[in-house]
Amino acid sequence: MTMLNRLLPALAAVTIVAANTAHAQLDGTRAYWTLPKNFNVMAVHSITGTANATWVNLQHIQPTLDIENQLYLLTFTRSQPTFGRSTWYTAALPAGVIKTNSSLPVATNDPFVHGVGDPSLSVTMNLFGAPGLMLREFVRYDQRTTVSLGMKASLPIGQYDAEEPLNVGSNQFKLRASLPIVHSLGPWVPGSRTTLEVAPSLTWLADNDDSQGNTVEQDPLTAVETHLTRDITRRAFLSLDYSYIRFGSSTARDNTSGTVTQVTDATSAHLLGGTVNFQINDNLSLFLTHMQTFSPEDKPVVLEGALSRVTLAWSWHRVIERRRNLSE
Repeated sequence: MTMLNRLLPALAAVTIVAANTAHAQLDGTRAYWTLPKNFNVMAVHSITGTANATWVNLQHIQPTLDIENQLYLLTFTRSQPTFGRSTWYTAALPAGVIKTNSSLPVATNDPFVHGVGDPSLSVTMNLFGAPGLMLREFVRYDQRTTVSLGMKASLPIGQYDAEEPLNVGSNQFKLRASLPIVHSLGPWVPGSRTTLEVAPSLTWLADNDDSQGNTVEQDPLTAVETHLTRDITRRAFLSLDYSYIRFGSSTARDNTSGTVTQVTDATSAHLLGGTVNFQINDNLSLFLTHMQTFSPEDKPVVLEGALSRVTLAWSWHRVIERRRNLSE
């Protein structure tokens, strides 16, 4: 067996790193597995779902709303070690369509919007358990427990109309800090890997200074994302996904008078679902995810909805491509 044939199965699992970098609050299963130096992933995502809120920042949750959200996302990830630690950088460009048949606050408001969303840049650096390694050393490294630090900034330059309640962009700068932990529950052998992944995060949101004549101040958003994953073959895995999100309270003030026009209490949401992955060939992976909200608490206003995500991720490394070309 050639070195190339040994490398490809070992790298099959890490192609998900960019594939599940979802716009909004959750990254997805195996999104924090470390990568060798100079590894690249380009991914396209289609995320569809309905909820009683838009996916932009989930601050306007209303029981009577039924909003259809369709998001398209292009992401690119590049691994480049920093200070001797495994580090990867991700750029994401979203676009979307949002529509509803529900009655909106003002009859003239547009029930259908589309456009480019807020792009984001993120960096994730390993703090423990994953030194920055070249490809040959990486595939021989036995990963057990890794702890990383992630920072993600979203820029408010997407489609936004201050007079409309539905928008693809948010008109808010966002900064998220996360501390993802990945623990191996067995041997680190392709086809037999089982992992438990926990990723707590905190997102700060700048004020939206023009939302239908109001300035909206929103407290930070907190989330804990968890995944229990298991290889079913050397080229496929399953994951059980659970996440908890707590949305901070928000206050809207009239831009002219400065009076408070609306106060929304903090609320939380639980999401449960699963992911299946198939390695189509040495470069291309397919990911299918479905998640559904549920509420163990009896509250008058809770987030309700479901989402499905289809992702195609193309990964490559120049060493592997060079060896493949030489073997042909």
